[in-house]
Amino acid sequence: MTFVPYDRPVRAAFIGLGRIYDLNVRAYTGNPDVEVVALVDPSEERRAQRQADWPAARAFASAAALASSGIQVDAAEVLLPAPLHADGVIEMLGFGWHVNMQKPMCNDLSEAQRMLDAAKADGRILRVMENYLFYEPLRKLKAAVESGEIGEVCGYHMKMTGTGLGGWDVPVSSFEWQFEQMRRGRGILVFDDGWHKLATALWLFGPVREVPAWTSTRQPRSSGNTTMVSAACGISPSRWTCTCDLITTPMTSAGRSQAVRDTRGSIAAPAAASSSPASRSTPTA
Repeated sequence: MTFVPYDRPVRAAFIGLGRIYDLNVRAYTGNPDVEVVALVDPSEERRAQRQADWPAARAFASAAALASSGIQVDAAEVLLPAPLHADGVIEMLGFGWHVNMQKPMCNDLSEAQRMLDAAKADGRILRVMENYLFYEPLRKLKAAVESGEIGEVCGYHMKMTGTGLGGWDVPVSSFEWQFEQMRRGRGILVFDDGWHKLATALWLFGPVREVPAWTSTRQPRSSGNTTMVSAACGISPSRWTCTCDLITTPMTSAGRSQAVRDTRGSIAAPAAASSSPASRSTPTA
């Protein structure tokens, strides 16, 4: 279905007030197009903490309590842990709310289909938010590739480094959900930050044709293992490859990079923490 814009601010509810709220709330603060009417989280402490941001909003322990309160909600900003996505999203679509949810959408295709079927049956918009597609350096990279400025595409290289040193401060309670994902075989480098990289590759160059992969582990001189997993994806209809390196190491700080290789050079987008534009380099002899 298509979304018809409202002639008034969208009445939104935050469903889940954990760590990821701190990033998503930035799009709502000072935004005249939205009115935050409700906050939902089972934790009384988190509800009290977040209500300081929205004194006029009402707080609830569950989405069902909000739905029965009589408060009118147009859209839900769903910030639930991934294992709760399918049931939670289907419940909220059933309340008649449009849903904007976090990646990963879910853990398997059957859960995804359940959510899509519910959105269609209820006539609501269901969106899986992918903020990388709005990141300006990547948009400049896409424009440069499509313009042919650096020649015919030969490959796309993505690198992710996960580490215990530095990075975003995440409470143990949030990591417990990541551990639950890992127990289901949904590791953090693919079903969390890695989701962004796959989404970016598909956005830039289209569907994946095949995925060979390999892994290696080496012992550095100091304590701790460094593990590297590489996956080379054939992207159709072109004959070039997309290589993604996933590195887990105690030795360096976290980081990520993305670059496109063309016949006349390469163009790279800096990590999302940087605000500098995409940079270009040319081959050397």
